[in-house]
Amino acid sequence: QAEDGIRDYKVTGVQTCALPIFCTISSITSPGEGKGNIYTYSALNSINVSAVQYTALPLNNEVASFEFSAPIVTFTNTTIKIQANTFGDAGAFRIGLVSTDASNNKIVKPAREINLLESSLIANSTNSSETKKGNIEASANIIKLIKSKLLAETDGTGFGGQITINAEALTLDSGSVVTAQTSGTGVGGTIHVETGALNIDSGATLSTKAFNKGNAGMIQIGRAHV
Repeated sequence: QAEDGIRDYKVTGVQTCALPIFCTISSITSPGEGKGNIYTYSALNSINVSAVQYTALPLNNEVASFEFSAPIVTFTNTTIKIQANTFGDAGAFRIGLVSTDASNNKIVKPAREINLLESSLIANSTNSSETKKGNIEASANIIKLIKSKLLAETDGTGFGGQITINAEALTLDSGSVVTAQTSGTGVGGTIHVETGALNIDSGATLSTKAFNKGNAGMIQIGRAHV
């Protein structure tokens, strides 16, 4: 449910704020069955996702993806999880200024600011494919995580998803976690960070983990391009 103070939108397959100036998301409903379900939220100024607890389960072996496109995107007291099964594709999170190119590929350009406040975005893959994995991509001038989590995990034989962060300044604070992990036999995902300033404070971590026979993924850190 996307609320812009005037009207709410509930559209099967796609949910959108229809480009209001400010968009507040206080609940999420299923987009329905069908391949390629995408929850798309866009706003001219800011998107605020508040007190949402939602798990997107596979429908017809396809799991939903989430796109949050606005200059400022803030998650507060929110947990959103995309869950793939053995046969279906894993979904993705895209946060920033999201668009589609001529070849129908998704592009995430830098927003002004992305904030996670006591919130978690989780992409889980249980499948056996090397390509059907859940990814998280966030791009902004400033990205802050406070008591929050970005997690890409696999508990099957397939590869874990990739976490890609592009920020001029990235802050992980108050126990925040950015982790790609495997608890199955599959290889854990990669964390790729492009940033001009990386601040990790107060027990926060940036890590890859392996809890079973699968190998942990890699962490790559380079200079931001925003």
